[in-house]
Amino acid sequence: DYQVFRIHYLLFAQKEGAITIEPGRMDVGIAQKRKRDFFNFERVKWKSLFSNEIEINAKPLPAGADIYGNFKMSVTVDKQKTKANEPVNLTVTIKGIGNVDDIEEYKLDIKDAIVYADKPQRKIYTNDKEELGEFTQKFAIVSDRNFTIDPLEFTFFDSDEEKIKHLKSEQFNIEVTGSLIKTQ
Repeated sequence: DYQVFRIHYLLFAQKEGAITIEPGRMDVGIAQKRKRDFFNFERVKWKSLFSNEIEINAKPLPAGADIYGNFKMSVTVDKQKTKANEPVNLTVTIKGIGNVDDIEEYKLDIKDAIVYADKPQRKIYTNDKEELGEFTQKFAIVSDRNFTIDPLEFTFFDSDEEKIKHLKSEQFNIEVTGSLIKTQ
């Protein structure tokens, strides 16, 4: 004669040390089977239910890692040869298990080029045990001469192997044709 409701939460510690999760509260309306009021509605008696308090100890991440999880990184350009002042589009994608909201946006500094950066897009999917996410940031890079996009890096503490992992993209050398400027 009971109904059981389970609510699952997925939490990410934002600091190390002892953390207390306060009790959850749910207000439940119970229909009274006595008299009905003037409009023929049953009266409702409200009761508050509370969960237990939870204590956890969040361990610090090792030095050099700000994110915990398991990720893969992909960095692509739409072309490696372009005409002067036509954009080259670069896309950074990081997918995996972990909190993609904690991934900082990339800033590119490319000599003799103008970089237009979109704000990162974050998609989050969850299952019962983990958070799956995708971080995507796009750039348009314009130049009137050859330029190089240096490798991009991403560092995290791997939850499977329990060690720091460094992911690094390849370097992209972009050839620009039709330039009025001679490069050396």
